[in-house]
Amino acid sequence: MAIDVLTNGVGFITLFVPELPELEVIKDKLRLMLIGRRIMDTTLRQAATLKTVRPTLASIRESRIRTISRYGKFLGIATDNKLHLCIHLMLNGALIIIPSDKPMTRSHLL
Repeated sequence: MAIDVLTNGVGFITLFVPELPELEVIKDKLRLMLIGRRIMDTTLRQAATLKTVRPTLASIRESRIRTISRYGKFLGIATDNKLHLCIHLMLNGALIIIPSDKPMTRSHLL
């Protein structure tokens, strides 16, 4: 497992075979980084992973993160507009947190 928070404010978290202790660490790090922050945009890389179409993923834009929890191997991100992001990092998961003033220059991860 690698958890890196870069000095320019960009957070990058990656995992290989995440287990519950690693997910607890990630949850705690995400809480420190994200509680109270605004979600400016989201990107879905694989449509098959989306379990619902209503409300749309765009509905979570402009909401603030209220809390971050762990439910088994899922991370739950609750927002102030009562929508939740549920994330399962699977075997090779990645979360990229990018400040709105520093747009992502690449869209592929290796």
